[in-house]
Amino acid sequence: MSARGIYSNTSDNQWIVTSLNTQYIPIPFFGTRRVSQRLDYCFGEDDPLLYPQPYLPDRCHWSAIPRKPTDPNDARRKWWSMFGQEDFHEAASEVAGFGRWKEEALRCYRDDYLALEARVKEHCIARQKSQRTPNIVITVLHSQLESTLAFLRYTSLPFCRAQQLLRCFQRWYLELTAALDWCDVYRPFMEGQRKEPPPSSIERVGTFTVKPVDHQALYRAGIPVWQIRSIAEKGSIMSFRHVPFTMPEDLNIEKELLDNTRWIYEGASNMLTRAIAMENYLRDFCSPPDPFAAPATEPTTLDVANSSLPARPGKKPNGSRHEPYKKAHPASQPKQSETPRDKFAEISAPHSPPTPEFWIQALAGIDRTKKPDKGVVINSGYIFPDPGLFTSSDGDKLRRLVRTWLNFRIVLITRLMMRPACLASVAWYPKQWRLLLLTDSITHPSQPGSFMHNAKTQVNRMLDECLRDYGVRRRSDVATVEQYHFTWRGQRYPIGRLNDNDVLREIIWEIYELNFRTEFHALDNILRGGPRGTEPVGGPFALCPFGGL
Repeated sequence: MSARGIYSNTSDNQWIVTSLNTQYIPIPFFGTRRVSQRLDYCFGEDDPLLYPQPYLPDRCHWSAIPRKPTDPNDARRKWWSMFGQEDFHEAASEVAGFGRWKEEALRCYRDDYLALEARVKEHCIARQKSQRTPNIVITVLHSQLESTLAFLRYTSLPFCRAQQLLRCFQRWYLELTAALDWCDVYRPFMEGQRKEPPPSSIERVGTFTVKPVDHQALYRAGIPVWQIRSIAEKGSIMSFRHVPFTMPEDLNIEKELLDNTRWIYEGASNMLTRAIAMENYLRDFCSPPDPFAAPATEPTTLDVANSSLPARPGKKPNGSRHEPYKKAHPASQPKQSETPRDKFAEISAPHSPPTPEFWIQALAGIDRTKKPDKGVVINSGYIFPDPGLFTSSDGDKLRRLVRTWLNFRIVLITRLMMRPACLASVAWYPKQWRLLLLTDSITHPSQPGSFMHNAKTQVNRMLDECLRDYGVRRRSDVATVEQYHFTWRGQRYPIGRLNDNDVLREIIWEIYELNFRTEFHALDNILRGGPRGTEPVGGPFALCPFGGL
């Protein structure tokens, strides 16, 4: 079919994706939509966990993926099962619907995961003894499995996103199991290095191929394989009669596209290219895009005098900028208007972490003579709040900043993992962060037309961008409930605990860490030449995994 997808219109006027052709794979839909996807969050015929795939030399281990057991009492079925709402613990924040899987639910994977970790270690030791490097597919899958598990345990997500992430974790586990079996069992037997045949206790998904030599090797190894004719051979087959085509209209199938449909893959029907596109999409769950690649949208409601903005105590509205890459010292330069703080300058405050001397020296050694082209737009904002906003405040203002940050912390972290990225997935201007953190009771009504009303409207728009497509909502009672409590590290505390310097230090240091990780990840993207494209295997993972938040 020439249409991008096939959509079935049911009797109640709801749309269901029934199948896909070979040229397009859509991005799953979130929240309440007229379009749904598979309940198991798999991708139909494109998913190697459920269906045999064409034999690809770069993905040969797919054929050795374990098949889903048919016995409902088989303990291995958990690797194909999905948790329900009862296994999901919703986090306390200003946004309802964010949470993570309960530890007791994830505990069922512990023994299998530890056993697989031991197999990976044995593989690496055996390769080192024979003076060979570990198989790159195994090391890559193992790295992604660890990163995904960290996200599952420590990151709050919308329920539908948590289900997809769990499916990714299951896929990486089953693929890694298959890769180890292929490298250590099946391939040595096919090459004559192993005499005893592979064990047949676990059924495999299998594959289909057009080459007899591949068919013979896979069959001898005990992997299910199907021999098919190539497209070139089909042209030589004689047709005795023509069969009329059945049009989609006769089957009540609609070919029209939805206006907002987005695609994981769009292009020629090349199996390897499609496989890489799907893998990149799944890996991006734990590897956010570069938030500094696009500028933040400068809101028109913020084009006001600086005196209208909440100012830091002890500083004039038009303070001077610190000299970069050196310890902070009294300003001696002429005053400038609206000059952002140098994010590389050391901040000396009771709640700021100590800055190592070698770090200051490393920053001072950067060649700052190179300037980007004039046409290049640079986003010099902060992906998370400027820590200086907290360390330069004290008393009630500091507690107000921290409380507001904790209320929105989950959704502000999750916005980096939105696919596709929203307008709020980039680094924000410092004054946008100040408006968010210093505007008390965002949901509380204010006088229309006032500065505070315009500021709240702008902040609400940015927060709505973070929430769209996920089926989550803002809490309506947060102004009265969260005013006297806050949640930190999964525990709910009275607001008075914010007087504890140790608690404040933990929260502020995490903001430092979040900013560092995202900037380090952005640097890694630049060093690798931009976001990953269609490379088969070989450096597809970030240098610093964005997990464990």
